[in-house]
Amino acid sequence: MIVEKIDTVLRNEANCQLQEYDNEEDDVHGEIFGAATGLIEELARVCKDGFAEYFVVLADTLVKFTKDDRDEDDIATVIGVMGICMKHASALAPKYGIDILKVCFEVLEYGDEYINANVAFCVGMVIENAPDLIKEHAKGIMEKLKVMYENTTYGKGKDNALSTLARLAYSVPQVVPLDLIITAILKAIPLKDDPKENEVL
Repeated sequence: MIVEKIDTVLRNEANCQLQEYDNEEDDVHGEIFGAATGLIEELARVCKDGFAEYFVVLADTLVKFTKDDRDEDDIATVIGVMGICMKHASALAPKYGIDILKVCFEVLEYGDEYINANVAFCVGMVIENAPDLIKEHAKGIMEKLKVMYENTTYGKGKDNALSTLARLAYSVPQVVPLDLIITAILKAIPLKDDPKENEVL
């Protein structure tokens, strides 16, 4: 199964990863990691909801890349991959949404703005595709987004936080303060650093 092969690559256990390379400057392992995560996104895009049954094979290994002993770029990439997978395979969100939210909120503690931008996007995909699942977590999510928005200087991170706030408002309007959310959004539009998020607003 292809996802099992991808999992082997992510665990650095493929044959091509067990050999030494002459040029230490070549980021061979980084290139392989990038190719593997890109393939995961492509599988989700092609298989759509059918990808949900294969995600379980990859989930534990992906989560290991979010621990604090990992490189920030790898953490941000994996969080982004999970968000993109839910964008294409919405069935992932109801099944794994709570676990993904937990991972997202854990990596916020690292304080990396690129990670946080992908966290906002990933959380937004959970909200959009599993609104019933996040009702009881809505206030906590809103607080996290508020802190993220206020503390980041990374424009795309701010835009992602706002668009996720908008998703929260239209997904569970009955449990969030719509007046405060609308005011915050009106002050910020149009978004300039990630214009695509204007479609959400």
